[in-house]
Amino acid sequence: MITCPICNSLNINLDVICKSCGSYLQPKIENINLFEILWLLFEDPKKGLKTVAIARHKNFLLFFSALFGISLMYLLFEVLKIYDHWDKPILILVVGALSGIPLGFLTLVFLSLLTLITGKIFKLIKINFKQIYTTITFSTTPFIYILFFLFPVKLITYGIHIFSINPSPMVINPTVYWIILILTGVFLVYFLFLMIISMNILFEVKSLRAFFLIFIIISTVSIGYFFLLNYIQHHILSI
Repeated sequence: MITCPICNSLNINLDVICKSCGSYLQPKIENINLFEILWLLFEDPKKGLKTVAIARHKNFLLFFSALFGISLMYLLFEVLKIYDHWDKPILILVVGALSGIPLGFLTLVFLSLLTLITGKIFKLIKINFKQIYTTITFSTTPFIYILFFLFPVKLITYGIHIFSINPSPMVINPTVYWIILILTGVFLVYFLFLMIISMNILFEVKSLRAFFLIFIIISTVSIGYFFLLNYIQHHILSI
């Protein structure tokens, strides 16, 4: 909580203006500086995520949502081994990119709603949906790194066989396969780390409780994706 220096009223950490007297509690941020935020997410993640949460204009949200969705869709295609069911390489890449855009938006909305509902269930600090959506969206930055840094390497090394098990990428080049797998794991852990910090910023809870909240939220989304993938595999790809 922030104590107003003028009227001594208590305000939440994401308040820029005191709700009682209207005085400024912290510097006003108009727009999100993309490169500054990307650096802060490495150097000082808490400061970076708080900056995007209190920024007046939530620019780059659609950009981040789209890239997150494309990255997620290509990862799902890898899990489904889509090329073994649909041998059209160019269309796989195009469909993955186009369908990834709405997927990213819908997944982030779902994550944000779950966060909002979880906060109400546990009677935590009331935060508006836009702040939740913005903070979670920028927490998905590691997925964008996977898309821009790891996916091109996989595409160059394996070609369209990144979406196939015949032959498996591990058979084509085991060394690159394990390096990319480890780096992907590192980026996913980094994503979970940013999500925990997001809960800490949004609800002003300690790390352990923030971890508990993320466990509930991510588990719920993962279960949803498990049933979705199972349905696609048995009712669509099997046709």
